[in-house]
Amino acid sequence: MTAPTFRVFSSDRVTTWILRAIQIGALLALFVRDGVAQDSSLATPGGLAIGFTAGLPSYDRQTSLELTTIGLSFTQVRPARLGFDVSVGTMPRVFVEGLTAVGARVGAVLPLRVAPGVMALPGIGVSLIGVTDFSNGAAGTYGWNANLGLLGMVTESAAFRTTVSVHQFDDVRNVYLVEMGLSWFVK
Repeated sequence: MTAPTFRVFSSDRVTTWILRAIQIGALLALFVRDGVAQDSSLATPGGLAIGFTAGLPSYDRQTSLELTTIGLSFTQVRPARLGFDVSVGTMPRVFVEGLTAVGARVGAVLPLRVAPGVMALPGIGVSLIGVTDFSNGAAGTYGWNANLGLLGMVTESAAFRTTVSVHQFDDVRNVYLVEMGLSWFVK
């Protein structure tokens, strides 16, 4: 398997500013509710967090908005106790090329309370990628990943989530994925 080729913006400054905007937005969203987070339901989220995410992958310090991912996440949040973390997604752009691609991140997560209403979600697991055009067969690969997410409560049952993950495959090293989205808690 060869390393994927990513188109770069005309300037790496654009990529840098997009990533900075995502980071600043995540920080603001996480700490905006701190004043209201005295309510115990906001201060200690728990249960199954089901969410929608959008992400931007990066390989060899290059990225492209055409490679934007969308997906679903399912995370068992039990403060200071091991839980599961499953994310499944695709790249809508590949559908235009007549392909179907699915990626998954399956692993363990250890939710840690870092502030009222804010949880850090460090995790490790397995990465899976499959691609098919339904006429010439399919191809896939697997590897491992390490990730760090932040979950910030915005209501009693909804949270803003951002995750940065690094994926390692046989032929491809250090594929990064920055994701953000909304999650809802089901108890």
